[in-house]
Amino acid sequence: MGIPEYTFFVTPQTLRNMNKKTSRLEYAKLILHKVSFDARLFRKELKKSLTWVSREEAIHLKEWVVANYKHLTGDTQFAV
Repeated sequence: MGIPEYTFFVTPQTLRNMNKKTSRLEYAKLILHKVSFDARLFRKELKKSLTWVSREEAIHLKEWVVANYKHLTGDTQFAV
């Protein structure tokens, strides 16, 4: 079974090639917005994003998710 075409991969190379004005937090928000059509994929990308943003950015990202996409997080509870 192949990888679905809508799967996004964030590699170290991708992060290095990002526009310097775009923070990892903003990049994570962009990816999460793009995958918000699928709750399972959204949770997967959220989990990945939380591993590569800073602690401060993770707090802001969690707050943003709760404010905008709480319905996609399912039973996941955030300790913000």
